[in-house]
Amino acid sequence: MNLLEGTLIEREGTVARFRVIDQEVSLSLAPETVKALPDVADGGTVTLGIRPRAYKLAPGEGPDTFSAVIDIVEPMGAEILVHMLESGVDVRVVVPRGTPLELGERVHMRCKPGQAHIFNADRELVRA
Repeated sequence: MNLLEGTLIEREGTVARFRVIDQEVSLSLAPETVKALPDVADGGTVTLGIRPRAYKLAPGEGPDTFSAVIDIVEPMGAEILVHMLESGVDVRVVVPRGTPLELGERVHMRCKPGQAHIFNADRELVRA
């Protein structure tokens, strides 16, 4: 799981906006996470936990994406494990075999709705 340190900026309904890896990203959260999120104050420190298969590469920048630079491309049969770097942070993403990737390329990624896990400052999973 990718564990990304960040800050909760604000939330509205099932969407919360975070500052993570020197970027802002809006994430669609699972209902049980939304119910528990009031335990974390706006401006509070969080850790986002996002599994490599919970990402999807996006065609471009958007409010629900963040970007990183491809560092390592590791073929794994039907899938590819992509290691990316941004601000010294390693982010791993699994994509289907055949996805066009180039070392040094900056790509945008989007977390699938409801797939982000949020841990509070004490590293406890935020859940209802």
